[in-house]
Amino acid sequence: MAYEAETPRLYLERLSIDKHFEDFWEMWTDPRSMVWSTQAPKRTAEEAKEWMLLQLPNEKNPNIDKFALLLKPSPANPQPWLNAKGEPKAIGVVGTNRDSPQGLETGYCINIAYWGHGYASEGFAAFLKLFWALEERQNVGFLVAKADPENFASARILEKSRARKGELLTGIWKRKLEDGQEQERDLICWIVDRPGIEERKAKDGEKTDPVRATSGT
Repeated sequence: MAYEAETPRLYLERLSIDKHFEDFWEMWTDPRSMVWSTQAPKRTAEEAKEWMLLQLPNEKNPNIDKFALLLKPSPANPQPWLNAKGEPKAIGVVGTNRDSPQGLETGYCINIAYWGHGYASEGFAAFLKLFWALEERQNVGFLVAKADPENFASARILEKSRARKGELLTGIWKRKLEDGQEQERDLICWIVDRPGIEERKAKDGEKTDPVRATSGT
């Protein structure tokens, strides 16, 4: 089967409810996975499906690109490599999320059972290479990843991707605490520039600050 992209340990495939719902739901059932998310765990299939639909192109965000991260049958990966359907197991999701005042947002989510093994870095790097090559996204000059200042793991991943720190958004999201309370938190905007865009702008005599990204075509 042909996939949109692959790495030494992963395949990237367009996210779909038909192929990836059960694995997607599994990712969103553990409260520990929500530590840096505004979302609560999804307790029912209905809740999970409603949330998954928002991760796919929809009326509000028609031009987003979302990919499942699938385990390759490799000794470098833990077994089982296949899910209950006998297909490569989706251990994460990566892609663009929504257009925002700061630019087109990007991000990822990894099943907590696979944290700490470099899958997020590997998958995010592959997504960026794939995204910049998409014909219909050539108008996007940069992407924005928003991360809590204390989310050091994401900061390392973004630094590996050559992202640069942008503005700090204060009190922009609410973190759900174990006692049910919510805590206002800040977000740092990390800018992921299209490769070569600064050189092209300098050649054309444009300002080096990138224009606001857009998901429109």
